[in-house]
Amino acid sequence: MATKASSYVPDSPDFVPIVDQTLHGGPGDRYLSAMPIGVVTAVIVVASIGFAVYMIRKSGALGPSKAKRELAAQLVQTGSKARAMILAIQPTGTVVNNINIQCHVRFRLDPLHGGMPFEGDKTMLIAQTSMPRIGDIWPSWYNPADVTQFAVGQPESINAEQIATFREFGIPHPLDREWRQS
Repeated sequence: MATKASSYVPDSPDFVPIVDQTLHGGPGDRYLSAMPIGVVTAVIVVASIGFAVYMIRKSGALGPSKAKRELAAQLVQTGSKARAMILAIQPTGTVVNNINIQCHVRFRLDPLHGGMPFEGDKTMLIAQTSMPRIGDIWPSWYNPADVTQFAVGQPESINAEQIATFREFGIPHPLDREWRQS
């Protein structure tokens, strides 16, 4: 029997409503069907924000983590000393505050008290105004038991403590006027 859509009557045996009762919770429950969509949307938004924060922290765009800062402080106190020469600088594309560029920096570390030089990589934020050059040498401290653990002293400002550190390592500080005159 062929009938037109306009001739369907809800009480007729030919009328079959297309409603999935499992999604809507049953007749008369108008608002339950919208709730799962809202919950799913909220979960997706929260998960996206969490993932974005995780990736930003992992990338180092917010600076080194607390654990990395503590390791660097420990290496400065107890680590062996080396001169770290910059072999390569590669920007990652991340820029923080329109001035600091995140870069992968490759170093060759020459231990001050003898030993074989070794190479290591760091991902760090570098200000555009003080971008280092290949061949620049910075003070470095490393763990002799695990040479992948090392910290470098990037010249940032002219202060007596930083200049003294560079002199201790036998490295001319770029802002040390006395070193340049002698």
